Amino acid sequence: MRGSIPPLSSPLQQPPLMYHESPLPTRLILPHVVAVSASFLLLLILSLCLRKIRRQRTNPADSNPSHRYSYSILRCATSSFSVSRHLGKGGFGSVYRATIPNHHDGNDKNNDGNQTVTVKVMATSSLQEKEFQNELFFASKLDSSLVVSVHGFYYDQKRRRMLLVFEVMTNGNLQDALLHRKCPELMNWKQRFSISVDIAKELDYLHGLDPPIIHGDI
Repeated sequence: MRGSIPPLSSPLQQPPLMYHESPLPTRLILPHVVAVSASFLLLLILSLCLRKIRRQRTNPADSNPSHRYSYSILRCATSSFSVSRHLGKGGFGSVYRATIPNHHDGNDKNNDGNQTVTVKVMATSSLQEKEFQNELFFASKLDSSLVVSVHGFYYDQKRRRMLLVFEVMTNGNLQDALLHRKCPELMNWKQRFSISVDIAKELDYLHGLDPPIIHGDI
């Protein structure tokens, strides 16, 4: 018979390859995503915990032995921070003359038994908050009759209220006594020299502390 015989299919012939998308990449990526997310969440929780612990450690209300006054007492003592009580203003806040009621203990008392002090109202900023904490920290470490002592404080972290209660200096500051009031006792050069020596000794004492205290405004 003439004609062509169709070729027989070979039993060794490979079937056509079928390409399917494999779920393998998804199975590999998913655990990595979960691991990264869990690590990030863990670091976030750890960071928040450390921040809370750091705030607790630096909270002056928890670590300082100075007396803690209530805000209402200090507001009343300064006549609601009246202008008539205002003594001056510095780089870290305003200072007021205050009279603490006699049921609070104190060293400088007037004829009524009340305590006369000065109250510094610190400005609300991170720099002032650090200065506030430094004042309280060193208040418990200083041992000198020539440094103005800190009697107490008020601190409200949520409302950012920071008040320091200082010993009152009844004669005012040295600059005012020298240049404006011209106190007779300071007109004597021997007395002036003695005061200068005391200031130098006190600065040497402050600089010798660990950590040292730098006045920065002499």
